[in-house]
Amino acid sequence: MAKGDYISFMDDDDICELFRIEQQMKPIIESGFKFNFIISSFSIFSKTGETVKIYDYLLKTDSIGYTVRWLLKRELLLEAGLFDTSQPNIEEVELFFRLKQKAQIFF
Repeated sequence: MAKGDYISFMDDDDICELFRIEQQMKPIIESGFKFNFIISSFSIFSKTGETVKIYDYLLKTDSIGYTVRWLLKRELLLEAGLFDTSQPNIEEVELFFRLKQKAQIFF
């Protein structure tokens, strides 16, 4: 279980910018810690390494559930509840909607 004040997710097939956490913390700090849930932008790469057009990708998928985009206050996650493992799939999306009800979000 994570022990820090903020939680960030990363799957084994994800890659991220070198200073991702620092970049995500910036709006939290600049707002006087008003925000407790940061959702950052992302890029998608094809199997050949080319960048996929985000607009086309968004029309075909549900990117809200990409937890690699999230940085959130640990207490927010505990208050909203953890992932519902009884969900057959897209448990990230279901969690997002619970978090959204309680969060001060910065996109």
